[in-house]
Amino acid sequence: DEEWISDEVKKIILYHHERLDGSGFPLRLKEAEIPLFCQIVAVCDAFDEMICGIAQRRSRVYEAVEYLKSFKNVKYNGKIVDAFLSFTAVYPAGSHVLTNDGEEAIVVSQNKDFQDRPIIRIIRDKDGRKLQEERIVDLVKVLNVYIEKGLE
Repeated sequence: DEEWISDEVKKIILYHHERLDGSGFPLRLKEAEIPLFCQIVAVCDAFDEMICGIAQRRSRVYEAVEYLKSFKNVKYNGKIVDAFLSFTAVYPAGSHVLTNDGEEAIVVSQNKDFQDRPIIRIIRDKDGRKLQEERIVDLVKVLNVYIEKGLE
């Protein structure tokens, strides 16, 4: 009964591990039983736990993004996931990535409305050879090229 902590904060502390499908804890609440602000914190907390490696192996940002997308409207409120991801760079600037055509690249900057299609600098060709002249590719403009995966 700590009076200096508001009731809303107490609910967040108690319910931020609850999931829409009832798989969370401590009370296994479902959907409307979980206050909206607790659902918001649940999305932020899940992402933070993954990229910081809290209680699990540290994930890359794109892995955490894929996790949230895969459980959208299952464990997490879809509108909240979409809002959260609209501010999240899937491949932050400086990330080392592999394109679908086998070229290695470094992410240069983001495309605001297309978080999974940044501007990249190609540094190695599909055979792994370093390019004499690196190319800049805007993945929003070149639709047949996309990021296959992030690299170490």
